[in-house]
Amino acid sequence: MKTQIEALRKDIKKLVDQSLEFRRQIHDLAWKAGSAADVQALRSKRDGQGHRIHGKKAVKAFRRPETGSDRNELNTRKNGLRFDIRHHLCVLGMLRGRAYAKIESPSGGRPETGYLHCLLSGCFQGNPPYTEEQIQSWLQGESLPHKEAA
Repeated sequence: MKTQIEALRKDIKKLVDQSLEFRRQIHDLAWKAGSAADVQALRSKRDGQGHRIHGKKAVKAFRRPETGSDRNELNTRKNGLRFDIRHHLCVLGMLRGRAYAKIESPSGGRPETGYLHCLLSGCFQGNPPYTEEQIQSWLQGESLPHKEAA
């Protein structure tokens, strides 16, 4: 099981790196070349109470609205990666014996059981250590049966 956990960690790192690259590309598309310092200077100016002096209108001149559709596409791809990263992290926690409630707040939407099972199947070459029913009960707060490290 240690091999699968290490492979899962590497996959998560790749996904996070891709997500960070998308964020960088989105930022580069959003602002005109060389305007980052000017925008930061405007945003950092505060009044006596700590509120920003300049609002969105002051920064609007530095934006590139013509790149909106490109940024939207990158955001969509980044959000898809966020979905994958979340499920990979849940599988990693599951394999390490963590309770779901310790991984993330159960108050939000639960991860998709079928996708978690699919990821487990991929990690274990089609022979996942847990069934979809066991994963569903894990998401509801029950503990999983202990599996020996391979």
